Amino acid sequence: MLLVGCDNNSSAGLEIFNSSNLSPQSCLRGFNPNKLKEAIQRCNIVISKYKNNPEPLNDRSLIYNLMGNIKLACSDNRKALSLLAIDKKNVDKLIQYEIKMRQDICKQ
Repeated sequence: MLLVGCDNNSSAGLEIFNSSNLSPQSCLRGFNPNKLKEAIQRCNIVISKYKNNPEPLNDRSLIYNLMGNIKLACSDNRKALSLLAIDKKNVDKLIQYEIKMRQDICKQ
């Protein structure tokens, strides 16, 4: 099990993640827009487990956008695009579309 904490300024408390139950879609599981730092921490764990999957990077990119950190959002988008270029056939078409859509936003 992995124990993830939040900073003292957050009322989020602690959340326990069982890393064996994580999937590439776990980044946004239980997403709360009032707890974006907690969501980033969860995504970091998922990304470290699924290093070759663009989906958690795409999800973290969304969260960084919501936080107003466009530079990090676009960095994750570029990484997701490079993974997509390596293995597109195993990535859901909707996820491919989202990644490409976010790429267009980063180009602006």
